[in-house]
This record gives sequence, structure tokens and C-alpha cells, in this order.
Amino acid sequence: MVPKPKPGVFTFVLQPIPGAEASEPPGSQAEATTAQLPPSTQPVQYQFVTLNARKAPGRGRKPRKAAEGVEESVGGGTDSAWAQGGSQLLETTDNHSPAADILAADRLIKSTLQTLRVQARIGPFNIVCRILEDDTPLYSSYRKKFYGPDNDTLDHLLTTIANCRQGRVKLSAWLKSSGRSLITNIVGEEMDEVTKAEIMPGLATITPQYVKTWTLESHKAHAPFTIAILTAAAQTERAARENKLKKPDEVCRVIVKQLAYQRSGRALRLQAQYGLYLWSSGASRQAIDSAHRCVLSICYTSVHKLMKKLGEHAMKDAIWVAKSPHLLGYDNINLSTSIFVEQRGAATPEKVSSGTFAILYPIPNANPEDMKIEPVMDCFLALGPAPLNFEHDIRPSPSLAQIVNSNLVARIIQILIKHNKALSSYATIPSLQPIIRRLTAQEPRGTEQFPTEVSAHEEASVEGNILFQDELYWVKLQCELEDLEGLIPLAADQLTNLRNRTIKEYRAQDITPWERRDNFQPTMGIFHLELNFSWTVNHVHRGSL
Repeated sequence: MVPKPKPGVFTFVLQPIPGAEASEPPGSQAEATTAQLPPSTQPVQYQFVTLNARKAPGRGRKPRKAAEGVEESVGGGTDSAWAQGGSQLLETTDNHSPAADILAADRLIKSTLQTLRVQARIGPFNIVCRILEDDTPLYSSYRKKFYGPDNDTLDHLLTTIANCRQGRVKLSAWLKSSGRSLITNIVGEEMDEVTKAEIMPGLATITPQYVKTWTLESHKAHAPFTIAILTAAAQTERAARENKLKKPDEVCRVIVKQLAYQRSGRALRLQAQYGLYLWSSGASRQAIDSAHRCVLSICYTSVHKLMKKLGEHAMKDAIWVAKSPHLLGYDNINLSTSIFVEQRGAATPEKVSSGTFAILYPIPNANPEDMKIEPVMDCFLALGPAPLNFEHDIRPSPSLAQIVNSNLVARIIQILIKHNKALSSYATIPSLQPIIRRLTAQEPRGTEQFPTEVSAHEEASVEGNILFQDELYWVKLQCELEDLEGLIPLAADQLTNLRNRTIKEYRAQDITPWERRDNFQPTMGIFHLELNFSWTVNHVHRGSL
């Protein structure tokens, strides 16, 4: 039973007519389409019943006469009376053949649009707009289904409009005017999520480990729409297609973090790192404050507070390392102060402050029993006045020297292959690979470093070394006498080694191993080895490299 329409509503009903014959004349388009269908398909006819109720009759106005073959249903009537109006026959197939279904749908749409134009004087898009208006509760069920999460009709509609050139122009114009608020709302919501991810409780939470592991994350998961806009603004369409070297990814990441810091002063993950970089590279206070104005860095005062907090964290880690086997290295450091120095005669402050800077390196897999001082010193004294023989203990054997030379050549070849694509085919040749002398169960890892606070004592004199070592272990590292009963390998330059040998000679008869400085045993410093090697290469090949 077909529901009866309400006054003021235009209604159409599609009903099947079983057993009806096609009414199309011979040679028509419908007949040609049906002839191309499989023999098993039998035509089924439908009647299109239109019920015109353009507007309910009001006071002083008569209902408009319906078109021929259309039942006037305003004002009442039985269901059978209005359901048996005039009809138009549309031909399709009973098994829903795609070609026939499309033809039937197109003819039905065309007939419906014609009826709407003649009988109701409205267009199809007027109907859509009327249904989607919020002030019409009559169609609320349609709107609810249309905007449902499982309904992709709206997506398909907008995609269809965007794929059309004229539709894309109209859609772009709408986005620039009325739709701008939608875009700004999306960007604002995404930036809220980015800001939450960038917020830090304070500078005190930044530790040396955080500084070491920090990366410039992209926030694509939090702000995909915003980053897409920034990427489009950062490069042309041609650059996006053809440019293989210059990419705007890092620039967009920095801009997103700048915007987050602009929204909240606590979203300072990038700004804290960049402020540390500026300070460590010797940037002036004016340069750091200028970067702060550009929301690239925290201010100069905050950088100094952060340095103090990082120093406290670093000293806590160094104190922990000092209780276990470790290697020590220290050297002089020079810090330049402000160029604006007031003249005070002999009391005029210097523009450069000198001191001593120490770093502790944990010794992996060290056995505390092997680090005891007494057994080592006993073995050393038992060797006599000439404990080391150059040819026996220092100079490498012929086989070892050959391996070292071969590995140096292999490393040079690897560097050439890495930076020259024409040589990439040689990368897997076995004869060009380094010779492995010792297999390790673990992957190669970098040496852990634990810096300490700078001391004002200079290390260029014997007295300065004594004062620095006492201050470092007794005051800064908070060591007790029992903590200084093991060996401490010392990697230093030749001047520092000379000063330490002098200290040992002066204090050879002292009462404790620490006062005699038996703890410090010289070891090879890779840094100084590479430094001296580079200077040697520069001296020998000056002007040719």
C-alpha cells in the first residue's frame, strides 16, 4: 500500500506492473538497448505515479489544476484513487543488468525533473537545499542518514564537484569566502594537539639524556591537514614533482613548532634545544634574544637557567660514574666574556676566562679486581728501571702492521665508494673489506661521556694540577677515601702527563695512594692521537691537500 502524500509535498511513486508489455515504438532507443541484453532477461515495466500537491490551498486561492494523467490528491481522497493516476512506462530488466538499470534511472530522473519543473516549478538542487536546511524538521530523518558516519554520499558529491572544472572553481571560491572558517577551525584543532605534545612542565625536566635523544618530530599524526597546507606553501607544484634534493619537510616541522610556541610559552621543545645550540656556538645575547623574538629560541635568561639545570643533572650522573671504574680526561678551556669591559686599571677584568674541564668515561666490562692499585704497582716495580721495551712492547709485529695498513686502505676506499656513485659496484668486493681481527657479540657503540663543571684552577702547572684533582674528586664528585682505591686511567696531552709525572716524583713517599697519585696511570687518548696525526698530515702535505 502506497502512503498517501501530505498537502504541500510533491510526491512520486514507482510501482511495477507485472506482465505488462513494452510500450516503446519499434526502433526506439529503449528497444535497441533491450535487444543488446542477454536472451534470459525479460523486460519488466514500471509506472511512474506523480501526485502533485505543490501548495496546500489557502484562503482565497484555488488549487492548481493537475497536468493530464496526474491525480490531484490535495483535499483528501482514497488511497486507490490517488495511487492509480496516469503513468509513464520505463523499461528495465528483472536481473538488474547495468546497462538497462542506467537507462531506466536516467529516464526516470529526466521524467522526474520535467514533472518538477512543470508541476512544482522547482529544480532538483532546490529540493536538496530544502531537505538539508535545519529549519525544516519534516526532513530531519533524511538529514540524519545523510550525515551519518557510514554514509559517504556527501564525500562522493563533493568529490564529483571537485573533479569538474567549473565545480572546482565554484568550490574554491566558496572555500576562500564562506568556507574559510571551516579551514581555520580544522587548523586550530590540529594545532591544539601539536601544542599539547610540545608542552613541557618546565626547564628543569630537560636532562642531558633528553638533549642527546631529542629529534625534530614532524607531528604528521597530530596535524596532517596543517602540514599539507604548509608543504604546499613551501614549494611549487613543479618542485614537488621534480626536485629530488630540496625538500620542505624540515622547514615545515620548524614552522609548526614555532606556531606551537606562539600559542603557548610552555611548548618549548625546539626553542630550548636551539637556544642551547646558539649559546654553545658563541652567539651573543642580542642574537639569542633576536631568535627569541622570532619564536625560534628561548630568551637569553632562560638559556642561562637551562644551562644551570643541565649542569646539575650532569654532575649527578658524573658522581654516579665516579663510584665505578672509569677513565678520566681533562684539558684547559677558554671562555670569552663580553667585549664591553669597564677599565679599572690593574683590576680590569679579562675578556677571556681560563679554566680546566674534565670528562669521565665509564669503562665497559671492567672487573673491579683488575682495577686495584697494589697488584698493578707491584708488577710495575718488579719490571725494573726499564719496564717497557719499544721493539717488544710498543712496536707492532709485521703481521699486525700489515693488517693495520690494509684496514686503513679499506677505510679510505669505503669513503670513496660512499661519496662516488660510479664506484658503488665495488662496495661488496671481499678484497676491499676491512680485516676483522676480533669478533664482538655486541654492536659497535659510542663511548659514553659524562662532563663535569669547569674549574677555575689551571692545568698548565704542577700546583694547578694538584688543586684541580683534589677539587674534582673531593668536592665536585663527592668521593670518599675508599672510593679512590682503584686505578683511574688518565688520557691527557703530553704537557698534562709531564705535570702528573712530576707530582708523583714529588710525592713518592706520601702516606696514601691518592696523595702519591698512584691512581692516575697514563693511557692512550684517541682524541690526542687523531689530533697529532692530523697535524702531522697537514705538516707533511701542506699545500697539496
